Amino acid sequence: MSKTILSDDKIGVNASTKRGIDMNTLHHAFWSYFFFRKKQRKTVKSIVIGGIAPDIIYYVMFLYLITEYGIQKLLGSEQAFSLHFIVHGLFDHPVVDVLRKLGHSIVIWLIAFIILMILHKGFKLTPLSGFVWGWFLHVFVDFFTHVSDAVPIFYPISDKVIPGIVSYWHPDYYGYEFGISHSIVLVSTIIYLVIERRKSKKAKKLMKEKKFDM
Repeated sequence: MSKTILSDDKIGVNASTKRGIDMNTLHHAFWSYFFFRKKQRKTVKSIVIGGIAPDIIYYVMFLYLITEYGIQKLLGSEQAFSLHFIVHGLFDHPVVDVLRKLGHSIVIWLIAFIILMILHKGFKLTPLSGFVWGWFLHVFVDFFTHVSDAVPIFYPISDKVIPGIVSYWHPDYYGYEFGISHSIVLVSTIIYLVIERRKSKKAKKLMKEKKFDM
């Protein structure tokens, strides 16, 4: 037990920062885009927005806390700026805690999904359903990649926390290995997308030339 506690304390602000204000949210956006990029543009945008929606509260509250600090400073507060203080204040804030649990709850998602099925009368992919499916992908991925910072997946029915298989950041739960593996896959996928884009542009150019020749 002491080893785990020491490990958590040792990484301190880095661990807290990586839980929210980092590239992880952009990873959700990237993979949501990659797997659905062939769909209609409006639908893809909705899927990407849904893919990052559960994390938006972190950024909103981060800006709020920085603004609050700035106002306090103007009013004469002598407290020095501390990213550590702001980030810990962010995750300890009751509003963030509740919205984080709600946004990452499969129960809340299921309610949204049922409402969607009633409105849509089926599984057709539209901008509205795209948002819901993007949200589901976020919840699904986070369930397996959060261990010490996992949220109760069945909130608000139950506060029981089910740890994931691997942590995307915590070294005690294969965070380094996951980070390296994910980075390799991410870079490879970006290269693939660049090549795909160039081929697509080349094909369109050839099509235009053929039409011009006719």
